[in-house]
Amino acid sequence: MAGHNVDPDLLHARKTEIYNVKLKEGLVSLRPGVAELIEHATQEGVMLAIGTTTSRQNVVSLLHSTLGSRSLDLFSSIRTGEDVRAKKPDPEVYRLVLSDLGLGGSECLCIEDSRNGLMAARGVGMRTVITASLFTSHEDFSGADLILRNLAMPWSSVEFKPYTSILDQPLDVSRLLRRAGGKSGSRRTGTSISPTSSSGSGPAPK
Repeated sequence: MAGHNVDPDLLHARKTEIYNVKLKEGLVSLRPGVAELIEHATQEGVMLAIGTTTSRQNVVSLLHSTLGSRSLDLFSSIRTGEDVRAKKPDPEVYRLVLSDLGLGGSECLCIEDSRNGLMAARGVGMRTVITASLFTSHEDFSGADLILRNLAMPWSSVEFKPYTSILDQPLDVSRLLRRAGGKSGSRRTGTSISPTSSSGSGPAPK
C-alpha cells in the first residue's frame, strides 16, 4: 500500500484468519456446480485432484466446511503452494499432481478460473475448462478448450472455441469430459480442479 509500511506476510495471515472465521460460520460456499461435479465425477470413476497456489490449510478448511470432514478422501492428490518453488503460471504444481496420479497431461482435464491457471495447465498439456470468477472475468482465456459461465447443471450459455458460438443446452459430466478430451468412466482419467468460494473471497495466494 502506497505510503504505508505494511508487512505482506502479516497482511496475508490476517486475511487467512478472517477467511477461516467466515468458513467456520458457514459464510463461504463453493462456486455453483462444483459440489455436483465432484459427486458425478466420483460416481463415474474419475480420479480427482487439486492443484492450487494457496495453502493446504486453506484447502482443508474449505473442503471440510463445504463438503464434510471426509471430503479429503475424494481426492487422489492435493498439491498446494507449499509444495512448489514457483507458483502459477509456472506448471510445477500440476507436474506434481500428474506424478501423484501416474498420468500424462493429455489424460487429464483441468478446471481453472484464471489466466495464470490456464497457462500452468497448458504447460503440462492438459485440456482446460475455464469458469472465470468475479476477479478474473476480464482476463484473456484464449487457449482454453472450453469456457463455461459456471459449473451449475444444466450448463447453459456454454462458450466453445473460437469463442463466438454460444450454445444453450444441458450438458452432463460425461459430455463435458468427452468434449474436452477426457475418457469418462475410466479410472485412468484425472480431473484437476482449484476449489474456490462462490464470491472469490478467500485469501489471495502470496
